[in-house]
Amino acid sequence: MGWDYAINWLVILPFELTAAGITIRYWRDDLNVGIWIAVFLVVLSAIQIFGVRGYGEVEFVLSIIKITAVIGFIILGIVIDCGGAPVGGYIGGHYWYDPGAFTDFVGFCSVFTTAAFAFGGTEMSGLAAAETANPAKSIPKACKQVFWRITIFYVVGTLIVGLIVPHNADYLMNASGSNTSASPFVVSIKNAGISGLPSVMNAVITISVISVANSATFGSTRTIQAMAEKGMAPKFFSYV
Repeated sequence: MGWDYAINWLVILPFELTAAGITIRYWRDDLNVGIWIAVFLVVLSAIQIFGVRGYGEVEFVLSIIKITAVIGFIILGIVIDCGGAPVGGYIGGHYWYDPGAFTDFVGFCSVFTTAAFAFGGTEMSGLAAAETANPAKSIPKACKQVFWRITIFYVVGTLIVGLIVPHNADYLMNASGSNTSASPFVVSIKNAGISGLPSVMNAVITISVISVANSATFGSTRTIQAMAEKGMAPKFFSYV
């Protein structure tokens, strides 16, 4: 199980580094993605030198940015839905009827794959809390917060997106996997005719991707180190 968990994060790491490089191309498409991958990998490796403290401090800063952005988007989404955007009027639940809240059954089932990937990493708070001064107190507290984070930032955020972005929007239907303009957050802002904010939201997406890569680096290295200390992995992995 430990090896499965470590390999899971080791596979996710290059994926997220590549995604981070691709999001940068939103501004600079003249630079090779490999340059940004190398830069991010060096920075993330340097962060892990400081152990759980380094990981925690970086995640604290990145989380503040992400939380602020999500709360801001939820408020903006409500304003857009109520007709306060420069372009378009009152939307309400219109998109749930036309073109509809659901697509075909195959599309409905495919969402579970994406949702499962998005929910991955919620256990990271417990993994980090285990290295605090008082794990018996920190771990239950960290785990209880996961429920509220999922409810507010995942469920409410997704609900707002569903209200203000139709599932057949051109940016979504014609998007490739590397097209960050296809993010429903960016699409909703573009459809509302708000200038400047799409670039800000893309920056938040970049930060979010880097945050996942940081978690992948921490989760894989700390898991392998713990396994090495218990004799379940080569001993040299236990050296810090």
